[in-house]
Amino acid sequence: MLRGVASVAEDATERAHQLRSIFTKDHDRIISTGVRSDSTIRVHEALKQRALLSIATACTVTGLTPPPVRKAISTLASLGIVDEITGKQRDLVFRYRRYADVLQEDARV
Repeated sequence: MLRGVASVAEDATERAHQLRSIFTKDHDRIISTGVRSDSTIRVHEALKQRALLSIATACTVTGLTPPPVRKAISTLASLGIVDEITGKQRDLVFRYRRYADVLQEDARV
């Protein structure tokens, strides 16, 4: 039983390290663009709190209006950080791709 607990703890620690690395690398990529990086960083911070995010939720969490949030999401998408998952024209939801992949990897075990 204790080995199982230790294994789960080690796995959680490894995933936390993976996420920290992903967040840091993506932050650095955003900064390197220099394009509206303040808004993009704010949306990225919101995505770090939840792997799925709509424009409306991003506005609420960041305090930004829809135009800068849309531009930030566009920048994040062009960097391959987020992708749109609904396939709809309205009420889009964006996924922090590598963050979600780490979470889904856990679900497959």
